[in-house]
Amino acid sequence: MFKIVYQDGSWQELDLEELHQYMVRSVKKGDHVDEEGRTAQEVYQILTFAAMLQEVELQREKSHVFADSKSGGLYTYDSFKANGV
Repeated sequence: MFKIVYQDGSWQELDLEELHQYMVRSVKKGDHVDEEGRTAQEVYQILTFAAMLQEVELQREKSHVFADSKSGGLYTYDSFKANGV
């Protein structure tokens, strides 16, 4: 266990895995340049958000755009819904 003492005098004990979440990333230590100055927890949150955003975009593309076989144009989901499809 590692005892972490903050400037205000408060403290907490963390094991190595917990401590890793608060360690600041550095290019000098072999971390990616995009992670410089961020904690592992921040990097995880950013990557999770980016993955969720990508999934939302993929689902939007799959479910909201349909090809119109008659004119070759595109209709949105709302267009189909308005036409009772």
